[in-house]
Amino acid sequence: MKPIISLSTSNLMRRIDGSMSDILYKVAELGFEYVELGHSIPVVACEEIFDCLNKNVIKVSSCHNFCPLPPYAAGPSPNLFSPSTSSIIESKSWIRHTKNSVNFASAVNAKALVCHCGSLTHFFKPLDSEILKFYETHSSDELVDHLPFELVKKPFIKKSAKRALTQYKYLKKNLETIKELLVEKGIKIGIENREGVSEIPLDWNVEELFKKTDDLGFVYAWIDTGHIMRKKQMHLIDPEEYVEKFSERIIGWHIQDCDANGRDHIALGKGVIDFKKLSKFFDAEKQIFVLELNHRVKDDDVKDSLKRLQDLL
Repeated sequence: MKPIISLSTSNLMRRIDGSMSDILYKVAELGFEYVELGHSIPVVACEEIFDCLNKNVIKVSSCHNFCPLPPYAAGPSPNLFSPSTSSIIESKSWIRHTKNSVNFASAVNAKALVCHCGSLTHFFKPLDSEILKFYETHSSDELVDHLPFELVKKPFIKKSAKRALTQYKYLKKNLETIKELLVEKGIKIGIENREGVSEIPLDWNVEELFKKTDDLGFVYAWIDTGHIMRKKQMHLIDPEEYVEKFSERIIGWHIQDCDANGRDHIALGKGVIDFKKLSKFFDAEKQIFVLELNHRVKDDDVKDSLKRLQDLL
C-alpha cells in the first residue's frame, strides 16, 4: 500500500502571495499527492479548495483544527478554544467549531483531524513558573545532572500529572459530545503532543488520557517529531521510550527536524533528530505522514525532505 505523505499548508501560506489554488497547485508541483490543510485556512478559501479537489490537483490527508478558521479569527488559531477546559462557555465554542472542522474534513475526504488540547489551568501561580526559569537561563547541556533543576522538575511533574487528570475528564466529556458526528463522518481525532511543558496532554501521563478515551473508539495519538525532540532537550522525555508507550495508537505524524537550540519545523537533515530510530514506529499502511515545515524552508529543502521521508518508509 502506498504511504500517505503530505505537505502542510503551513509551509506555503506565508511563502506564496496568491490564492489557495496557487498554494495547492504548488504542493502538487513539489511532488506531493496529498496536503494537510492547516489551522490558518480562512472560510473564503474553501471554494478554491473544493475546486482543486474536483480537478484532482491534490488530495487531502488530514485537517488541523480549527479548519476552516472561525470567521473572527485572524491567522493560525489552533489554541483558540480548549477542549480540556472546565468552562461551559468555552467548551460550547470548542464543540461548535470542532464540529465545523469535522464536517469540512469529511467534505474534503480527509482521514483525520489533528487537535490541540489546551494547557494546565491555574488560579494564581502557574505550575511551570519555576521550571521555565531554568530553560530561560540555562542551555540544555547545562541542565544535565543539575541538582537545583532536578529539585524543581520532580515536584512539577508530580503536581502537573495530578492536575491533568481532572482536565482529561473535561477533555473526554467534550470529545463525547462530538462522537456521533465523528462516527457518522468516519473521521478520527489525532491528539497532538505539544512543545510547551504545561500543554495537554502531558508527556509523562499521556497514557492516562488514552485509557480514559479508549472506549470512544476514535481518539488516537498524533506525534510531532520536533516537539518530542524539544522535550528531550528539556530533559523531560526520551523520544523512543515516549513513542513506544502508545505506538499502537498512532494515527499520524508531523515530520520535521529540530536543531540543537530547539528550533523546530525545519527541513529534515538540518537538525539533530535521528529519524532512523523513530522510523521503526512508522507504519506506512496505517499512519499519515505530514511534513510540517515552517515558511522559511524553501522548495529544494522541501523536496529533499520528501525524498528523505520516502527513503525512511
